[in-house]
Amino acid sequence: MKYIIMILILLFVSSMIFAEIHGSISIAKHLQEPNANVNIKLNYSFDIFIFNMKFYGSWLTWFCFKDSLWAYPFRDIYEIGARVQYKVFFVDMNHFCNHAVYHGDNKRWYSNKWGEDLTTISLG
Repeated sequence: MKYIIMILILLFVSSMIFAEIHGSISIAKHLQEPNANVNIKLNYSFDIFIFNMKFYGSWLTWFCFKDSLWAYPFRDIYEIGARVQYKVFFVDMNHFCNHAVYHGDNKRWYSNKWGEDLTTISLG
């Protein structure tokens, strides 16, 4: 049992040496309307033996400006996923969810108060 644990630790540490972390933050403003959004993305990938593992996620928040300095959120969108790839073949699992955000000044939060979600598994 000790040998198995040591092998797993060595595999984990060696895969961390070649790990890659990527991320981005974007901010966008609609020019004709008072809507804007902030999007944060993060990707983490590493290799184990002949497999490439990728984990990713993002968080997008839409908000509306009340005036030039203040804004309130009205929609949060989350995405999280994992992909295992061998050469050109892959298995990808992705979860997407979309939730309204309640705020006292927000008149649109009830448009979809229960939210929406979708989980997919893709093979390729």
